[in-house]
Parts: sequence; structure tokens; C-alpha cells
Amino acid sequence: MIGDPHVRTHLLSAGTGLVLAALYVASPLTLWVLLAAPVVGWLGGRDLPTHERRLLWGLLGAAFAARLAFIAAQFLVGLPHHNDLGVGALTGDERYYLSRALRSRDILLGFAGSKYDYFVANDDYGQTSYLTALTWMQVIFGPTPYGMKVLNGLFFVTGSLLLFRMTRTAFGGLPGFLGLAALLFLPSLFVSSVSLLKESLYFLVTSVLTVTSLRMILAATARRWLRAAMSAAIVGASLWLINDLRRGALLIGVAGLGLAVVIRLNARPRWRTLAAGAMLLVAVAAILSQAPWRTRALDGVTAAA
Repeated sequence: MIGDPHVRTHLLSAGTGLVLAALYVASPLTLWVLLAAPVVGWLGGRDLPTHERRLLWGLLGAAFAARLAFIAAQFLVGLPHHNDLGVGALTGDERYYLSRALRSRDILLGFAGSKYDYFVANDDYGQTSYLTALTWMQVIFGPTPYGMKVLNGLFFVTGSLLLFRMTRTAFGGLPGFLGLAALLFLPSLFVSSVSLLKESLYFLVTSVLTVTSLRMILAATARRWLRAAMSAAIVGASLWLINDLRRGALLIGVAGLGLAVVIRLNARPRWRTLAAGAMLLVAVAAILSQAPWRTRALDGVTAAA
């Protein structure tokens, strides 16, 4: 009888199994990401007070659920175009990346053989480790544009979580949660975090670089050399990866870390901060007062931006 608790349990288990099986058939990558998301949230909430842990889980859950809803809406809107190589893409760059990954997959599996397919797959433009990873995702899990969007969403949420843990330790709970909420729900970041581009992975690796660099400095200061060496290895790998993902990012990363160290060294005592600020103002005023210097400075800022 259906009213029997054991029967209800068996029916619930069977129904859950059928739903999971259907989801896995439709998008196996999405199912794996959905299984990994609670683990990320649990690890991120470790050692926090109960009320902060619940707030963090609620914020992360709402952010991830909102991304899933956005991706589901894209899926429904894109139903008439699911035979297109650029399905699920909102921009031309997304279409290019996905179509290139799918062409490479077809070549690897023996489904395509035109000269144009080989030309696109081997083009030097946009050749990064992310494109390689995107291609292998299509090979392992089948064509999975929406599953890849879900994975990128988890990458972005994980990177935001790493920065939250660091800022909470340094500045307290309120600034940490406000910063986390801004990262997770700022519209431009929200949309880019579920694209088919490399931005989410780049953000995650940059977050790892930032957090690990701080841990390396703290470990070296405390003379914990093994921990410092392990952190240094992760820092080196992160710098290599961000430079591979974006041309010139190695210089930006090293310069950012160096600037952070300089600011930290001059932040205490306060007279150093005031002196450094005064020197900076004098330098800026001197540069802006000379037309050639001003032009060079503006060109440099424009190029950096």
C-alpha cells in the first residue's frame, strides 16, 4: 500500500533515481557539478560560527540557484537552435570558443574531416589551456554547453568564497559578507560568471593566487618553511596559468603582489603612510604638470586598462 512508510521510502528512492538518471543523460557534467557544489559550501563554512555559517550557506545557495535559473532560461530560449554549434552562447566569442571545441571533438572522434574544421581547430588565435579544457569536456561528457556554464558558475562562486574567507579574517564578518554579496550578485559579474568564456576560471585562479600569496608570506614570517614552500609552488603554478589564460597577466599578477607588499610595508607606522601618500601626490602633480610626461602617463594607464 502507498500509505506504508516503507513503500513511500522505496517510491521516493526510485523517483529520485529516475530524476538523477534523466539529468545525467541530459547533462552528465551538470550532475557532477551539482554534487560538488555542496562540498564546496561545506568546506567554505568550516570553523565559522553557526549563524555566520548559515548566512554563508544561504548566500552561496541563492547565488548558485540564481545562476542555475539563468542557465535554464537560456536553455529554454535556445530550444529552436540546439543543432547549432554556438548553442547557448550570448556573444560572438562564446560561439567561437564552443564551435571550435566541438569541431576539435569531432576531429578527435572521427566525425569531421573538412579542411575548414582542421583550420579552425588548429588556429593560434585564442589558444589557451581553457580552450583545451573546454574541448576535453566536450569529449568526455559529450556536447555540453549548458553544463559548462554551470561549471563556470561554480568556479566563480568558489573564487568568491576564497576571497570572502580572506577578507573576513582580515576585516571581520560584515565587510566580508558585503564584499561576497557584491561579487556574487553584481549584474555584470553575474552574467560573465555563467558564460562559456575563460573569465570564471581566470577569476578562480586569481583568487587562489591572492589567498595563497598571503599564506606564503605569513608562513615565511612564522618560519614554517614547508608550508611556505608548498604555498610558493601553488603561487608559481597560478602565475603560469593566468599568464596562459590571458596574455600579459603574469606582469599584472606580479606587479599587483609587489604593490600589495609595498603598501603593507608602508602601512605601519602611520607616519610612513602619510609620507608615502604625500610623495605620491607630489609625483602625480609633477607628472601632470609636464605635457610629455602627462601624455606618456595617460597612454600607460590606457594600455593597462
